Amino acid sequence: MKRLISTLGALVLLASAAGCATILAPKTTQVSFDSAPPGADVYVDGARVGSTPTVAGLSNSAPHVAKVQKAGYKESSCHFAPSVGVGWLVLDVVLGVVPVIVDAATGSWYSVTPTTCAPQLTPEAGGTAAAPATD
Repeated sequence: MKRLISTLGALVLLASAAGCATILAPKTTQVSFDSAPPGADVYVDGARVGSTPTVAGLSNSAPHVAKVQKAGYKESSCHFAPSVGVGWLVLDVVLGVVPVIVDAATGSWYSVTPTTCAPQLTPEAGGTAAAPATD
């Protein structure tokens, strides 16, 4: 019985010594990209991630800029910024000072917002973009 209590105590101590978000939170946020019209190329921080509609994982540790491009249409962009998850912050505060320090230092309690980018692309003046289909 003493061994069980010692083991449980050690587990509680270990859990409170590390930040909750450091252990449990994902390091990326899944962001969905769409456009009207579909089939536009999506670039995040200069790297192509696919064509709309698509989903990409963005690192939670830094801001990002996505550009949505399609021939015959004006380029559109979306901006993403890390934001603190209030739930992680509250849980860390409840568990003590050490988890707050760990999660703050590692940036683990951040997630990227917004989680969607869906611009309505505008045809370029004099461009050859096809007119949108109507029902």
